[in-house]
Amino acid sequence: MNNNLKVLYLEDSQQDIELLREMLIADGFELDMDTTESKKEFETFLKLNKYDVILAGFKLPGFDGFRALRWVMEICPDIPFIIISGVIGEEKAIELVRLGAADFILKDRMARLPKALQDAIERKQAEQELRKLSTAVTQSPASLIITDAEGIIEYVNPKFVEVTGYGLNEVIGQKPSILKSGEQPDSYYQTLWTTISSGKTWRGEFHNKKKNGELYWESANISPILDDSGIITQYIAVKEDITERKEAELLLRETEEQLVMAEKIGHTGSWTYYIETDNFWASTEAHRIYGLSLDNDRIPIELIEACIPERKRVHQSLVDLINGVKDYHIEFSINPADGSAPKIINSIAILERDKQGNPLKIHGFIQDITERKQAEEQRISLEAQLHQSQKLE
Repeated sequence: MNNNLKVLYLEDSQQDIELLREMLIADGFELDMDTTESKKEFETFLKLNKYDVILAGFKLPGFDGFRALRWVMEICPDIPFIIISGVIGEEKAIELVRLGAADFILKDRMARLPKALQDAIERKQAEQELRKLSTAVTQSPASLIITDAEGIIEYVNPKFVEVTGYGLNEVIGQKPSILKSGEQPDSYYQTLWTTISSGKTWRGEFHNKKKNGELYWESANISPILDDSGIITQYIAVKEDITERKEAELLLRETEEQLVMAEKIGHTGSWTYYIETDNFWASTEAHRIYGLSLDNDRIPIELIEACIPERKRVHQSLVDLINGVKDYHIEFSINPADGSAPKIINSIAILERDKQGNPLKIHGFIQDITERKQAEEQRISLEAQLHQSQKLE
């Protein structure tokens, strides 16, 4: 305990004040003590100062310890209040403690005071920390469940009630399996119990069911609570509703799958060139067009250039785009990296700049137009043959 002690002492006996001061200083306290016997001054001290402890005699001019205690409980209830008296009876002492006094000390037993001060201050500090913890738990944006060692629910916080729709009286005494949806196998829960019953923390996700039957996703951290002997006495679960995130991830996957399918049907791939790192990102269909492995979607630019016989012309078109000379929209042939047949590519791109106007990325699309070009050549050849046959006629 910190030996610096700021005290307010309500007492009308100057002799008792000095005796108490000497005793506390002798006991090693660095004492800062205000004293008064006035009701008005006592109230002013309470409002203007922050004390570690308040000491008060029981009988004072015009009022007593009960009234002093009421003022303390109204103005600064977190400060320990200790009665020091030589005349207080046991019933009154017990009543004072019931109303909020931390302790009472008889004047013929003042040797108890230093220990009583320490205990009262530490007890108040523990109560304050407990209140903070209680507030944090009740106002937490995460759901909290506390169970006994057998997994029987002992406590849930308000967020749990809000998310699941179950009231306190409906879940206390139940097991968390009341939320099971049947969407996850028994082996999933067996792994959970094996982990936490061995004293470890389990992290994972649940696809659970609310009281109204609605399914929802939540992430969870479940940890054992151990006593001083290392025996598990309880479990605590901290859970967060991640349904919206899961739905967004599903939508993203579906959108990506649709994009991949659309690119495949249209023989069109997308790509991004990162100017600063000189790296090249390509979609699945762009990989296929260039005959590249799907192991990494980030591709060194050298691999792309190696596929392009007219790389100088393509490179100059990109330089022109960066310098604002002209738009990028060209056709060129490639020799795919996997050795498949050459292709003819139609490519279009736009430039992205940063806030300062510096070139940042180039976003583009490539389309395999080999079949279209072959069809055009075949059409031109047939038209030429038809024209030649008409001349011979």
